[in-house]
Amino acid sequence: MSLKESEVGTTSQGFSFWTGYFFVINVSVGAGFLNIPAVFQKTGWAFSAGFILVTALLSYVMGSQLIEVMSRVQVISQLQERGMQIQKPTFKQVFWRAKDGELIDHDDELIEHEESTPFISDKRYDMTELVRILFGNKLSYTYLFLMAGYMQGAQVAYVSVFASSFASNVPIGNLSTCDIYSTDSFYNDCRWKYWIYLSIYACLMMYLTLKGIKEQKWVQTFLTFMRFGIILTICITCLAALLADKRIDKDASNNGDIGPVYDWRYTGHAVFTVTFAFVYHLNFPSIIEFVKDRQKSLPKIIMLASTTCFLLYVFVGLSAASAIGSVESEVTLSYRDYSGGFSTRPWWSYGISFIIVLFPAIDVFSCFPLMAISISDNLTTMCYGVCYKGKGLTMFRVIVVCLPVAIAFFEYNLGVISTVVGVFGFILGPLGIPMLHLASREMLKTKGPYDTKLAPKSLVLGYLVFYILLIIFSLVLLGIYS
Repeated sequence: MSLKESEVGTTSQGFSFWTGYFFVINVSVGAGFLNIPAVFQKTGWAFSAGFILVTALLSYVMGSQLIEVMSRVQVISQLQERGMQIQKPTFKQVFWRAKDGELIDHDDELIEHEESTPFISDKRYDMTELVRILFGNKLSYTYLFLMAGYMQGAQVAYVSVFASSFASNVPIGNLSTCDIYSTDSFYNDCRWKYWIYLSIYACLMMYLTLKGIKEQKWVQTFLTFMRFGIILTICITCLAALLADKRIDKDASNNGDIGPVYDWRYTGHAVFTVTFAFVYHLNFPSIIEFVKDRQKSLPKIIMLASTTCFLLYVFVGLSAASAIGSVESEVTLSYRDYSGGFSTRPWWSYGISFIIVLFPAIDVFSCFPLMAISISDNLTTMCYGVCYKGKGLTMFRVIVVCLPVAIAFFEYNLGVISTVVGVFGFILGPLGIPMLHLASREMLKTKGPYDTKLAPKSLVLGYLVFYILLIIFSLVLLGIYS
């Protein structure tokens, strides 16, 4: 009996296509989009929109590659469990392949090997496990370190968004609201309010993370629609201000200026921020475990998610950069004094201000636990060999909640956070996933239903070179103009 017939599992009761899409959106369109308008205004609207388009296309390609990798690793792992010795490729073999079947030790096993069709079963392989199977333990530990840095950094951004947004609009007792971005010293009255809301968020995230992913289906669905509502409200109010030739608040200095076509000095900030806003792939294994009818649903999910991110980011970037004279690093804080352009704030402007400023803070409820669960799953896989469900998992989940909260205690600036996190995202996504894809094709030559036609080796090598040069250029500019 072949592997496909004997081993493949089916998820008859799981997430529908739309629920899977909502989960992916919630780990993509998180804190990253809040800094997009500032990127448009500083780096330039033409470069920003163009780079978002390129990133959206490559995000879809990377998603397709990752699905194929997971289907091939299922077979490779089970062949290894049956005693077959499949050598792991070196980097030289990944880029310059010699002979077909070279990685297989025995010709008689090669026949069985070629009859094994890639598939995706109910058994989940986290990202670090994929790296371990394809490249070995040393690289998997390195990948885990980088992935933890990326996800924990993103969680720092979520904590900052929540605490700064609530401190800006919701008073604590008799204490007034404040904008933490307008304060320079470390210890001040606004920091106290920020820390109080940070503590509240930490407690709520601890509960959701320990509860698990499957129980959050309706929460994730609701927060997706809420997220769309926030972005559309920002876009509509900015377009209304432009059409009426008004400003979004009563401050006369807040006049719209979309910014330059391209200012190359801020390229590094733009590249890493946009990358941060698109990399959802590291959480993909934790999500698709519960998606049913994967062969049909998964390609559609990544296609729709990439298209959605492109449209939302370009729309909000162009409209907000045009209507707001000096966009905050966290664009929603620019709505703290929203007046609709009137010299005296009408009653309805307060409602819009509260919705825009506070909903992103509530919205990051959906992102933080998903990343915390994904990191802890990867950590337990590395320690126990499987995604252990006992006390070890609980311990890791507590740690990955507490660490970003501790960092956010000191650093709140979303522009700084998203740039640093984007560097990690660059290595893990645009550089890491294509390497996994090339290696999986070398270790298993058999074609499968999840194979992508969008990633021939020549194209993959081409954009790997492009991204390596781009990341070097961006890091140099960050070092010069930071």
